[in-house]
Amino acid sequence: MKYLIVFFIVLAMPYSVLSQSILGGYNSTASGHSISIDYNINRNKLEFGVGLGINLPTEYLDQGINLFYKKKLYPVKTHEYFAFKTYINRNILEKTNFNVFVYYDFQLRRSGARSQLYLSLGYDSTLVKDRPEDGIIYQESIVEYGPYFWLENTVGVGMDIFLSKRCFLRQKVGLGITMIYGYDEGNQIVNFSGRSSMYGFLAYFGVGYRLK
Repeated sequence: MKYLIVFFIVLAMPYSVLSQSILGGYNSTASGHSISIDYNINRNKLEFGVGLGINLPTEYLDQGINLFYKKKLYPVKTHEYFAFKTYINRNILEKTNFNVFVYYDFQLRRSGARSQLYLSLGYDSTLVKDRPEDGIIYQESIVEYGPYFWLENTVGVGMDIFLSKRCFLRQKVGLGITMIYGYDEGNQIVNFSGRSSMYGFLAYFGVGYRLK
């Protein structure tokens, strides 16, 4: 919230003292994948940005109960495809052809999830060879659950590579934590409290254009 307040304070500064840019890029986070359009304002070494993202359905993978939510975001309804993001960057190295910066990035989503699970159906002793567990019979099942609020907080480092006076490439990597809120009665074993969390990795690649 404090970064949003700072953003609007900076936005209220005289137009002439700010440089501005727009970016289009691809995000990979703990929850899944998305594409986004961002608007940035710059003053001195600081950059403040807001963006609107489109969540991409993620293929469900069986990763076990400890990774139940990782890369499992799967939008179904129209509003679940949209994501909001805001961030603050600070340059730590400025050169003619590139800048290096550290950043904090916040992304908010409201979407369901989908996963591939194997459910135990019974036991067949004729299948047992050396281990008793060989006799357990499983059925593959695709499970949909949620929707949840996904709050992704990331810190990391990035780089802008200048292609011309106005065009540039941006790359970011970082580590963070995703907070997941929402209660699903069909998923009480994993999310019985209505909240969960997971650590994750952010990777971003985008193309930007300086408006001023």
